Amino acid sequence: METGNDDGGTRRQGLIIYGLAAAGALVVMAVGMVMDRTAKAPDQPRPAAVTVPAPAESGKFIRHARPVTLPALSFNGADGKARFLSEWRGKVVLLNIWATWCPPCIREMPALDRLQAEKGGDSFAVVAVSTDRSGLAKPRAFYERVGIKSLALFNEPSDDFSLALDADRLPLTIIVDRQGREVARYYGSEAWDSAKVFAKVMAMAGETPGAARR
Repeated sequence: METGNDDGGTRRQGLIIYGLAAAGALVVMAVGMVMDRTAKAPDQPRPAAVTVPAPAESGKFIRHARPVTLPALSFNGADGKARFLSEWRGKVVLLNIWATWCPPCIREMPALDRLQAEKGGDSFAVVAVSTDRSGLAKPRAFYERVGIKSLALFNEPSDDFSLALDADRLPLTIIVDRQGREVARYYGSEAWDSAKVFAKVMAMAGETPGAARR
């Protein structure tokens, strides 16, 4: 009887030792798999970092290292019909984005009007596009009240227009070269009709001030 009990105990001890050994082996295998995956992790592609551009400073020209291709831009003319920026291809364009509710915008409009009167022609043009949500009525009334004579009246109320130009604040003035590409931009109001500023605009567009003649 005692021999039978000893044999049973021995078997139970053997099973326990075998079970512990098997469990230990599984733990070792699992650790090995984790270490193997960790070792391979650096070779696997990582998500690209998101870069957020710094806010552009107002009151300074932001000149691009290379000309930027603009999307196909359209806006409404004074008669409500669609106009396209591509119509001015072959000219240096000062594209001004403004609104009647924007004090710096309305402050610089007379200077833009004088610039268009003096320099606008076959080689240069000022294109001022209002983004007033109500359409042409408010900018038209503003033109009449202030006496804007040389600037054509344009308006585009849709968000798509502003988003396409990344116009996050107004006024925004974009310098467009003869090929229809953006070469620089300027946030804020400026004395656009001054000879010094105009010379800088033309130089950034790859032209000389004398190139803008009627």
